[in-house]
Amino acid sequence: QGWTPQLFATPMQAKPPSPARYHGEKQEMIWKINEDFLRRGIIEVVESAELEAERAEKPYSQVDKMGYLQGLPFKVPIDLRPFYSIFFTAPKPGPKLDRGVLALGSKWSKGSGRFLNDYAVKLKFRMDGLIQLALMIMRDDWVMTADLTEAYMTIHQNPRYNKLTRYQCYNRHGLITTYQMRVLCYGHGQAPHAFTKFWAPILDYCRTVV
Repeated sequence: QGWTPQLFATPMQAKPPSPARYHGEKQEMIWKINEDFLRRGIIEVVESAELEAERAEKPYSQVDKMGYLQGLPFKVPIDLRPFYSIFFTAPKPGPKLDRGVLALGSKWSKGSGRFLNDYAVKLKFRMDGLIQLALMIMRDDWVMTADLTEAYMTIHQNPRYNKLTRYQCYNRHGLITTYQMRVLCYGHGQAPHAFTKFWAPILDYCRTVV
């Protein structure tokens, strides 16, 4: 089923943000990142037929007797509507492609409802530090490090919520293409908590067999 974001309210968006236009090397990097994401199954293209059907749907305020997902401590309509964000790149070390990031929040406009993180529950998590590390290591232990450059993207999200992480970009033909993420993406407020919870039992198991 995959990772499910915890929402305290239904994400609503009157109008999706316009896709950003880039030029030169910046635009080429955007194309390469999207092509790489498609090849690896990190994103998927939203077909035009699905987009047309969604445009014909009534706004939330006009929907009567709406059904809700069961078993959750918050109300989320069964027919979740798409939520669009701006896609941009962030440099990372090495000669590889830049990191593709969705603008899901901003410290200058918290609670405005413009960003997906405005609807997400604030989850606390504890990251082990040097003190915990010192207590774990015993005499004659072997130590190794692992650098996961795209750690969050190893976690797939619940397909029902893919439409909440949509974005639009101009393709190589100058046409707007709509994509949606299939994995836990950088920029999500719950990403550190989700990653820690997901990997903790795996690391615990590794410590018992090594």
